[in-house]
Amino acid sequence: MPKFNAENMIAALSGFYKKYKFPVYVKVSVQGGFFGSETVMRYGYAAISDDHFLLVADYETEDSENVLYHRLPVTGMRSISVKKADKVNMYAVNIKGITAESKKYRIKVFVTASEGGSSLPDQKENSAGFIEKLSKWSKEI
Repeated sequence: MPKFNAENMIAALSGFYKKYKFPVYVKVSVQGGFFGSETVMRYGYAAISDDHFLLVADYETEDSENVLYHRLPVTGMRSISVKKADKVNMYAVNIKGITAESKKYRIKVFVTASEGGSSLPDQKENSAGFIEKLSKWSKEI
């Protein structure tokens, strides 16, 4: 299983070759198939690019080093729902849209401010900015 820390976050997100802000550790569920059933929960990193893309880099499986890259342009997003879980400081972001490669997607990103501890020291601050930006986008769509 890959180790989740700031160094690996930078390495994974650099695969997009874009400038970004608000990098966070996330749990990801990509929905697919005919009935839109969820796939296995995956773990990785997400950020907001300077040119208005949601960047999500998640690991193919728990014990894999293979990173799956999702470049989701805000212009292709059809709906965004940002919800805070009741008693924990966790947000669930549901997004439906079309990728830059013209493929439909449904993705769920879970962000927690307290994840990572000392291995991700900026998680709390970055998660607040990340959620604020996605909430702003949800109002603009």
